[in-house]
Amino acid sequence: MMNHSNRKTNKCSKESFAQKPSQEKEGSLESKLRQWCREGKVSFRGKSYRLHETLSEERHVHRKKNLAGEILSFARDRGFEGFKVIVFWEHCHKSYGMGEIKSVMNRLHEENKLVLLNNGRYLAREALEEIKDRVKNVIAQKGELTLEGGKNILGYGRTGTVPVLEYLDSIGFTERWNDVRILKAQEGHS
Repeated sequence: MMNHSNRKTNKCSKESFAQKPSQEKEGSLESKLRQWCREGKVSFRGKSYRLHETLSEERHVHRKKNLAGEILSFARDRGFEGFKVIVFWEHCHKSYGMGEIKSVMNRLHEENKLVLLNNGRYLAREALEEIKDRVKNVIAQKGELTLEGGKNILGYGRTGTVPVLEYLDSIGFTERWNDVRILKAQEGHS
């Protein structure tokens, strides 16, 4: 019987090993439980094992890393198409909680791996860098970028384009003048 607990318990004693037969096969569950017991990840009490906090924390960290990887892969696959938490939640067949997804997406944003737009949508950092290159090229050729030009670069309508252009303004990449955008002059450059 496996008893999962978040409480810390004592490590297995040599006496508890003596009470259990050592006829299990290498790699069996019993063998693995004894190994974890020796490592202090699990303790044996009476007829049950108790999981220590460190092992459950390790599983939690592993789950978050897996989720982060899935989110980043999903974001890269979407390219310029931003997405909200609920879109990823539905994509992963609701196998993670909405709060868990939002927490990891916010951490990825803080780590500069995802971009959060003012409409609540996220973009992969790589997509933003490609958008910046395209915007820079259009402005270099035409001297400015209109909303229509932005829609052509991104491939979607006004409601998707405006938040991206506003984000570029907010980070000082572009600057809005009337109905167009230009590259913002960098310090030391005219």
